[in-house]
Amino acid sequence: MPTVIKNQQRVQTAALPGVRLTAASTPLAEGAGVEQARAAKAQAIGEFGAAGARAALGAAEQVQAQTARVQAEAVRKANQAATLKFRKQFNDVTLAAVNGDYLAREGEKAFTAPEEFNKTWKDATDAIMAGAANDDQRAVVTELSNELGYGNALSIQRHVTTQRKVYTDQLHVATIEQAAQLAILNSADRDTTYGHVNRAVAEIRDRAKQDGVPDTVADATVLKFTSKVLPDVIRARVDANDLAEARAYLAIATKDKTLDPDAAHAMTTLLESASVRGQAQDETERILAKATDLESFRDEAKKIDDRQVRDEVLARGEHEFGLRKQQAADKEDATLKTIADILDKTPDVRRIPTSMWADLSPSQREGFRVYVDRLTTHTGDQNDPVEYYRLRSMAVSNDPKVVEAFKALNLTDSLHKLGKTQFESLVDIQTNMKKPGAEKKVAALTDGIQTNEQIVNGVIGAAGLDPTPDPVKDKAGFAKVAQFRYEVDRQVTALGVETASNEQIKAIATDLMTQQAVGKAGLFSGPEMQSKAARNAEIPDADYQAIVAELRRGTPARPNGTAVTADSVWRMWQRTKEVGARPVDRSQWDLRPDGSKKGLGFLGPLPVPGKPGQVASEYSIGTSDVNGKEMDIPTLVPTLTPAEVTATLKAAANSEQPPRAVIAKAVAFAKQRLAAGKSVYAQDGEQQEPRR
Repeated sequence: MPTVIKNQQRVQTAALPGVRLTAASTPLAEGAGVEQARAAKAQAIGEFGAAGARAALGAAEQVQAQTARVQAEAVRKANQAATLKFRKQFNDVTLAAVNGDYLAREGEKAFTAPEEFNKTWKDATDAIMAGAANDDQRAVVTELSNELGYGNALSIQRHVTTQRKVYTDQLHVATIEQAAQLAILNSADRDTTYGHVNRAVAEIRDRAKQDGVPDTVADATVLKFTSKVLPDVIRARVDANDLAEARAYLAIATKDKTLDPDAAHAMTTLLESASVRGQAQDETERILAKATDLESFRDEAKKIDDRQVRDEVLARGEHEFGLRKQQAADKEDATLKTIADILDKTPDVRRIPTSMWADLSPSQREGFRVYVDRLTTHTGDQNDPVEYYRLRSMAVSNDPKVVEAFKALNLTDSLHKLGKTQFESLVDIQTNMKKPGAEKKVAALTDGIQTNEQIVNGVIGAAGLDPTPDPVKDKAGFAKVAQFRYEVDRQVTALGVETASNEQIKAIATDLMTQQAVGKAGLFSGPEMQSKAARNAEIPDADYQAIVAELRRGTPARPNGTAVTADSVWRMWQRTKEVGARPVDRSQWDLRPDGSKKGLGFLGPLPVPGKPGQVASEYSIGTSDVNGKEMDIPTLVPTLTPAEVTATLKAAANSEQPPRAVIAKAVAFAKQRLAAGKSVYAQDGEQQEPRR
């Protein structure tokens, strides 16, 4: 609220000049004084009004001034905010269009950036100007546009200049490289080749002039180019066996001095070598047409007078006969594999094609006859440990000569002594040894064998024995060690793991060594242990592994399984032979009708009459007589008589129902099992001998 200045006028009480204010004043005098007083009062009132008017006018002016100042401050702040906004808008354009596009362009794409930027910047300026509220803000937009636009335009122009140089350099290099490639490609046409070479030389010299490069530097660049391209042209003619044209190129280059000394020397040497190779090729073909083997080839090649040509011919001959030998070995390996596959499907040598049979040596034919005999008598996995470990030790020997001897062996000569698994493993190693670049595969095949041998050697050595007796000088010792290794391998395989750990192998070897009760007489301490080893060696590998797996299988009575010894293996083998069945891998058995896995049954696996190799352990049927609900129960139960067991097995052979008496006994036995809280099916460890 404006401040009002109050009037401070005071009325004087002093006597007017010439006026007496006494009781003796005359009436006239008194009247004059009153009039004068009135006049003075009126004057005072007038002066007071003028002062108030002046005070009111001053207050209004002050209000207007204050309002103007407030408005001016508001405009100033608005202009400041607008300036910040305008600068951000211009910066956004710089980031998006300039940095994000124009300055990121490469090659020819960058050349149009200045013109495109000018339009983009003008459009941005117009858009920002439209948001200016007053002349001051419009002036700011103009100033920012000029300031930031100039900096951006300068950056873009520098970028374009750089890209033009890069593009020109690339075009220059591409022109030269293309000319060089065309020169080499057209080396058969000398005029065309030199046309491309001269075009590249002209490009080099033109660029040198543009860049202000001295002629001496340009000459050096040209020589560097021709010293690279012309040798490639000459090599192309040598590779095409066109030595005459290659020599012509070298002669021209030597005359024109377009090859540096190193290139000229290299090309001279190349042509000399090519001449030797050409003569050697002709001589090699001539001798190969007559030579029947490598020795006859060598004899003929040694008659060549030129030493360089003779050496080249001998090298070619060695290579050629080496290839022939490898091809023959590959063909033989393929033939033997094909024959083995045929016999695996149909064990009859008459199924082998006549052409293949005719190519086999007598020992190979005999080996396949033995192989067929093993397949037909179910002894295909029998193996001679001495022969197998003799060959295997050669394959993993540290002596290169021994390994080469193994590679040269005809393994089919030992086929009659090897089991199928052992034979195939040795063939796999030998075949890969013969293949170039198969070192990693060979290492993968032999590393495990070498580790196994090292562990077993340590166990044998710790017992005071020689783990590597000479197979020729100490046949008996080698045979004993081989038998020991064989037993270790069979038990390792029976573990059923893909790769046995070193600890597992050592534990098995140590356990076997302890069982052998090794003494000073040799690996096996006496005739009894030797006879046991020989006795168990007769068990086919598949059966042996199945027996060991069964012995190791935990049961309620023996959670850790049964110890694997020579005697325990033999006892189970004898029991198996008594009932006429081979041990079977239960993982391969069919499932019960309810989908669960079959077990060994109460009587163990029994041979099915008329079905060689097939066994029955439970022979389940479906019935509701046990607990009123349909369920599967075994019919081969301990309460059957021998005659009833036989009748049930005959029913199994024909997929028929067992006799009624058998079914009745099976139902009664199942009820007993359920009443005792047990499964109707036998668990491992509950097997018992059939009644006799």
